Amino acid sequence: MANHDPEIDARVQDFYVRARSRMQALISRMNPALTEEDVETLCLFYSSFAEGATLFAGHGKRYADRMPDLAAIAIHSFIDLAETITSEQIASIREEWAEGELLP
Repeated sequence: MANHDPEIDARVQDFYVRARSRMQALISRMNPALTEEDVETLCLFYSSFAEGATLFAGHGKRYADRMPDLAAIAIHSFIDLAETITSEQIASIREEWAEGELLP
């Protein structure tokens, strides 16, 4: 509905901004060297995974029984990523992707 109704879209976007703000604060504490934009990018990445996972492993979906595994793997990898990635690495990955060199 959000794609068709501007008022619903505004409310949905506001919900996501509020939800990500707590995550952004946490990531900023975990890795204070990241820029604000990079912290937001990580949060968007994490949110994208969470939303996408529900398509395949959400309630009533074929792989719903694997959601605990997916969540555990996601939490483990997201914590590691948040603690170790640098702004320089994000910029390098972005550049590789833009030039079509990210995948072999």
